[in-house]
Amino acid sequence: MQLCCVWRPGSYPAFVAPKEAEDAWADAAATWDEDPLVQAYAEAALRTLLETCAREDVALADARVLDFGCGTARIGRALAEHGASVVAFDISPAMLDQLRARLPVDGPGAVEAVSVLTPEHVGFDLVVASSALGFVPDLDHSVNDLAGRLKAGGLLVQWDWESAPGDGHGLTRSAITQAYVAAGLDLISLETGFEVEAPDLTMAPLMGVARRPLVDLR
Repeated sequence: MQLCCVWRPGSYPAFVAPKEAEDAWADAAATWDEDPLVQAYAEAALRTLLETCAREDVALADARVLDFGCGTARIGRALAEHGASVVAFDISPAMLDQLRARLPVDGPGAVEAVSVLTPEHVGFDLVVASSALGFVPDLDHSVNDLAGRLKAGGLLVQWDWESAPGDGHGLTRSAITQAYVAAGLDLISLETGFEVEAPDLTMAPLMGVARRPLVDLR
C-alpha cells in the first residue's frame, strides 16, 4: 500500500491511507515478527542505527523518536527499551494491531501507535524510516514533511532498497540526495547500510543519514 500525503493549509501534511485502499499488509501482519528475514533485517538496521546515534551524539534516553512506516515497530520498540519516547506511524491497521498487542505494560520508554500524523507530531530528535520512503508517491514531499517534524539538529535515518538500472523498485542515490537537499537537510552519509546473507538473497539496503541544521533556512 502506498502512503498518501494530504496537505492541510497552514499545517504539516498528514499521512493517511487512501479510504478505498485495502490493507495490503493484512495477510503478512500476523506472522511478520516471526519471519527470519524480517528479524535479520531489523536487527542489522537497529545495529547500524545505534552506531549512528553514538557517532552523531544522539542520546536515546528521553529522546523523542518517530518510526515512520513502522510495521510492527521492531525498531521503534527497541528504541523505547533504550528510554526513547516513540511515535510509531503506519497506514496498515493490521500491522498497528500487531504492534499494540506487543507493547509492554511498562518500560523505560513509551510507544504511541498512530495511523495519522498530525501537526502536533513535531519536535523529534530522530526520525527513522525502514523500507518505507521507497513506497511513498512523492519522495520529495514526504522527506520535506519529515524534515519539518525534526527539531533543529535532529536526524533523519532511512533504509531503502537501491534501485537497479531499469528497475522501477527502490530508490536511487541521486533521488535520495535530491530529496534531502530540497528539504534543507544536511547529508551526513548515504551508503550501503549493511549486508545480510539469506538463501538466494543478499539484503543490502541503502542507508541515508541527514540532519536538520541548527540554523534553519527552511
